[in-house]
Amino acid sequence: MGSMTRAFIVIGMVACLTSVAHAIAGQATFYTPPYVPSACFGFEDRGVMILAANSGLFNNRTACGDRYRVTCTGTTNTFVRPCTGRSVDLMIVDLCPGCARNQVDLSQEAFAMIANTDARRITIEYNSIIVLWLPGPSVMIVAANHKLFAGKSACGRRYRVRCTGGTNAGVPHPCKGKSIDVTVVDLCPGCASNQLDLSQEAFAMIANPDAGRINIDYRRI
Repeated sequence: MGSMTRAFIVIGMVACLTSVAHAIAGQATFYTPPYVPSACFGFEDRGVMILAANSGLFNNRTACGDRYRVTCTGTTNTFVRPCTGRSVDLMIVDLCPGCARNQVDLSQEAFAMIANTDARRITIEYNSIIVLWLPGPSVMIVAANHKLFAGKSACGRRYRVRCTGGTNAGVPHPCKGKSIDVTVVDLCPGCASNQLDLSQEAFAMIANPDAGRINIDYRRI
């Protein structure tokens, strides 16, 4: 869909915060590449910080894109001390048809972040990340208009944004021919219903910042 955006200099307050639900105890195994096609996103590559959910959690694709924080808590076999002491934040991209109802199947890379892969199967705790905004420095962010923000419902959603043309006669050809993926982290109170407010760095990836305002296409990913 078409939309307009203006250059965004500084986000002073972030309206989206990360929270997690009560921990669920379970078990984790891992699967190996290739990770596409997936039941959720087909041939669209979602990286390696991913998991395949059991049928109950998957719930006929309603869990696609949901994120979980997974922590290793111990072993299920004779392998001693498999846990690395770390947690990982993962996206559901697929169904694990053979998984038990307390089991999730991590990518091999994700499993290796929290446990020794020689263990093959571990006990875990996993928490649903209620509002998706992963902590840490990121400038690939966007502030949404009131309609899109929808009372924080859009927090953590990701959009692919592409410049389609200029609105400023002084910079008639601002587009760089690139697309960017940005995460909704804030509300833009002054934005029109067809407008997004990108970080300065994100804007500069797709257009000349001197343009100030550009036409875009954007879609949720």
